[in-house]
Amino acid sequence: MSERDEGAHESPDQSEGTAPSEGTVPSEGTAPSEHSQSTVPAEGTVLPSGAVVGGAGSDPEPAAGWSRRKALTAAGLGVGALAALGGGAGWWFLRKDTVELRLAHGGGVCEAPLYVAYEKGFFAKEGLKVALSKVGGQEDTHAAVGSGKYAGTPGIFFSWLKPIEDGQNVKLVAGLHEGCLRLVVRKDGPIKAVGQLRGKKIGVSGLQSSALNFFSLDLLEAGIAPSPEAKQVEWVVYDDDALPKALEKGDIDAIAASDPVALLPVSSGQAVVLSDNRHGHNAEQYCCATALNGDLVRKQPDVARKLVTAWAEGSRWIGESEANLHETADIEASRNYVAGTREQIEGALSTYSFHPSAKKLKPALIPGIEKFAKTGFLNPGTDPQKLADKVYGDLGLDW
Repeated sequence: MSERDEGAHESPDQSEGTAPSEGTVPSEGTAPSEHSQSTVPAEGTVLPSGAVVGGAGSDPEPAAGWSRRKALTAAGLGVGALAALGGGAGWWFLRKDTVELRLAHGGGVCEAPLYVAYEKGFFAKEGLKVALSKVGGQEDTHAAVGSGKYAGTPGIFFSWLKPIEDGQNVKLVAGLHEGCLRLVVRKDGPIKAVGQLRGKKIGVSGLQSSALNFFSLDLLEAGIAPSPEAKQVEWVVYDDDALPKALEKGDIDAIAASDPVALLPVSSGQAVVLSDNRHGHNAEQYCCATALNGDLVRKQPDVARKLVTAWAEGSRWIGESEANLHETADIEASRNYVAGTREQIEGALSTYSFHPSAKKLKPALIPGIEKFAKTGFLNPGTDPQKLADKVYGDLGLDW
């Protein structure tokens, strides 16, 4: 469920534009989702970059091509803003007096640090305006962040290795927390160990999903080649909300997913956890990390630092007390970020560890890459050190 772009008209009285303040980044002219920390002007202007400038009046022109007024508008943004524009990246969202960054999320329990940073005003404390965009399984979030449609998104780092290796313009900057993925099977079924999944169907939300990438390591350890080409397991794609029903009907033999998708059939007594990413040989220090558009990291490091700092504050806040954990579950449930009851969500959150770090992420990448390379999902001859250098975005954060 990606956002739909909303058309707007140019406003004569905004032809000189408004330069963003130092340390801020504009974004694409797409209306923010239901979760946005600023108000969309009733009338706006679509610049050649795709930025939206608020203002009254209308004087429509074709979106493509440059006109004298468009050139004046761009000139009014200032040379620094044009340099940052970098071809009109989508994380620009310019208005007359504010700048927004659009962050993508998928509705997972584990995205709690993002929701908390937004709802508790941690982004605002850093001087940032953000809009949260709910995405569905049909959207390639890796490509969307790489192209600049979104400034960033949370996600398990394994799922970003191959896209970044293949050239996606994305950097992983900080780890957010540990634990959130589950591999579950029917409680009354015959499968009691990962090794028994050979020849079976595993339901996932997408062929680049975090759970598919992570549990490929478990399959590999059990002697099962996880790549689709090997045909030793069959990865079957379903919409998230259809996965529990598919397991119940026997259309698939297991679900590999993040919470709450894999959690719901366990909570109802239908399924049991076969494996997760909190225990065993493949448990990593960080499962979820902040994935940011590469141009944002390179061209606007001050903004990227503020963004990640606020995001990490959301993670720390959750782990500070049981009261905060309870409030987080209430935020996710009552604001419809996550499907499930507050009790179910809190039960999942209580199994995570919230110790965000930028400094500790890169050392965790290298052993993770070394393991993941054996699955066959990375390019032959991948150098773990070189890929870690390509993946990691060092913003000089000392936490």
